[in-house]
Amino acid sequence: MKPCAFLPRLSILAASACLLLAAPAVGAGNSAAAATSATKACPRGDHMTTEQAARLKKKQAKKKKTPFDKPGEAQAWFLRQRTDGEPLDYSRLAAAKKQVAAMTPRAPGDIQKWVELGPGNIGGRTRALLVDPANANNIFAAGVSGGVWKTSNGGASWEKLDDLMTNLAVCTLAFPHTNPATLNTKVIYAGTGEGYFNGDSVRGAGIFKTSDGGSTWKQLPATANPNFYYVNKIVTSPNSPQTVYAATRTGVWRSTNGGDSWTRVLAANGSGFPNGTIEDTQTL
Repeated sequence: MKPCAFLPRLSILAASACLLLAAPAVGAGNSAAAATSATKACPRGDHMTTEQAARLKKKQAKKKKTPFDKPGEAQAWFLRQRTDGEPLDYSRLAAAKKQVAAMTPRAPGDIQKWVELGPGNIGGRTRALLVDPANANNIFAAGVSGGVWKTSNGGASWEKLDDLMTNLAVCTLAFPHTNPATLNTKVIYAGTGEGYFNGDSVRGAGIFKTSDGGSTWKQLPATANPNFYYVNKIVTSPNSPQTVYAATRTGVWRSTNGGDSWTRVLAANGSGFPNGTIEDTQTL
């Protein structure tokens, strides 16, 4: 007899072994139940039940599932967030590339010419610098977790100003915008609250003002509300030192009396402001 002739018999013997293992004592009355039990014990090939086949098919379908990663859709979503659905002006990108190409290239290692000026102990993230236009050695620095600092020698040494401010998360500083020759550097506005949506941002407590060069600070009562929890930028008008603008998460606010009262002149309603916030403002 040819060797392949033994295969059907071996298959029958294997199936019989499964039946014996599953049910060693099978009566005539429950032979069908015994056969079902045997196929569960040896679910191979033709011996699979309909239920087992369905489970196997379900598992195989899970393996072929489309992955969650959809970079194309993610890119389109982020683009909508930043442009509010408006088409991009790629001519501006081309102009920027042309401008970069025209720049004088820096030699390798130029960054080594920079020297850290501090403060290096608890200054925190430095969000604002304010330089006295009449004396460049007088510089104010604002750190998110360190309040306001001052140097009178161009950064060789620094002193902290008023650690007792209600909130030390200072992100912007501004002098009253007047002629440098008549500028009163004793008056400074300090906006608090880091409104850039970073994970470790610190909420502010409005706008503070000093009239003695930073020795003491007072919170402007009209800014002690949620509209001024995150003050990203403060600028003053060149036409009037009493006119102050503040860019916050809720819009652009204007004061015409040195910060005593404020009116919202531009709302951050999402139109043109992808993050629902205004991060900068300038006066011309």
